[in-house]
Amino acid sequence: MIHLEFARDRSISPRYIFVGRLVFEKWFDLVIQVAKEFLSHEWRSGLIEIYGSGPLRQQMILELQRFSGFFDASNGIPIPPGAQVVYFGQVSGNRVTEALSRSHYMLMPSRFLETFGLSALEAIESGVPVIGFDQGWLSQFLLSEHRVGVGHIQNTTFLQSVIEVDRAFSWANWRRQSLSVQDIAKKYSTSQWVSEVQKYLPAQWKKILIISDYAVPIWGIETHIQGSIRVLRTAGYEVDTLFAIKGESRLIRYFWLLFSSVNIWFALRLWWKIHQYQPDMIWIHSEVRCIGPVGLLPLLKFSGCLIKTYHDLGYFGAFPTQFTSESQLKPVLSFVDFFQISKGVHRYFFIHILAKFCQIQAIRCILWTRWVHIVPSEFMIPVTQGFTTSEAKVVKISHFSPHHP
Repeated sequence: MIHLEFARDRSISPRYIFVGRLVFEKWFDLVIQVAKEFLSHEWRSGLIEIYGSGPLRQQMILELQRFSGFFDASNGIPIPPGAQVVYFGQVSGNRVTEALSRSHYMLMPSRFLETFGLSALEAIESGVPVIGFDQGWLSQFLLSEHRVGVGHIQNTTFLQSVIEVDRAFSWANWRRQSLSVQDIAKKYSTSQWVSEVQKYLPAQWKKILIISDYAVPIWGIETHIQGSIRVLRTAGYEVDTLFAIKGESRLIRYFWLLFSSVNIWFALRLWWKIHQYQPDMIWIHSEVRCIGPVGLLPLLKFSGCLIKTYHDLGYFGAFPTQFTSESQLKPVLSFVDFFQISKGVHRYFFIHILAKFCQIQAIRCILWTRWVHIVPSEFMIPVTQGFTTSEAKVVKISHFSPHHP
């Protein structure tokens, strides 16, 4: 059993938490930078907790293991006294919620344009202010004193911001900040989300089929999908699901990422599910990664209500993490635009970029008419209109906070 010998209440030392993929696109290298500064200088006797997995895991361990204050607890070994930076690995959503209850600040130095910021919403609803870059829809969850200017995105400003927060920390000041972000979270209640959704669901139709790539409740989009299913059922809807992948096997995920453009197997499963379940509405959350255009072909014969929710910018570039500014978004992209957005370290993936461009264009043809397109952020409305023939079919419905009814 992992044990941490501190509590958040009346603490004189701030505790920080990072939750997410350990990848360069999330700017996890900045978290490593903060951790090194934390371990090598006279900071307050607080703690940094790191949750997640990814390619930068080994780099983190190599750079931090030389410090006596770093501890790898991903194997479940009890944490020794004096640990200052603790890595927990990939854990369940319940474990993350528990960790938030003992944290003061979340570190969220995302490099790319966040379309909403579900992780940030999860944090602030627990009273944990977020330190992050002032860009995209993430800005709405940040207090002014925790916003890092995007003009300084290439230097050490994030580290300096964390240092300033650490030096200015006091229980009274943090308590004020905590109450402020909880007030922000209340604007994204479950009841408000249901009310907004019902405006676009015909009252006489109650059977919904939800489709998505993954069934694994990973913190973020997948957790939101699972929460949506529970909320819709509570609201009186009959909900069934169809996922391309169940489980966490990377090998299976990579296989379907490779063959998503010709996913005949999912098309057969979807055809049979529609025939068997007879849904009034089909609601798609994510389909580019594994389902693909072929997997969606049975929808062309479906006469009911069709709904599509956009969770990221994967329809507007081969690599959504390449978007760092709203000015990069365009309603209808040519292949030249699509390729230019994917510039940089990914440029040599020409075949992948071409394949994804063709795949998105095929999906766009299927999504062109009869759909209600739901986006979580206002800045996504103009670009999403390129996927439909009617402006009225593109609507903004923000995600919800599962702990606010």
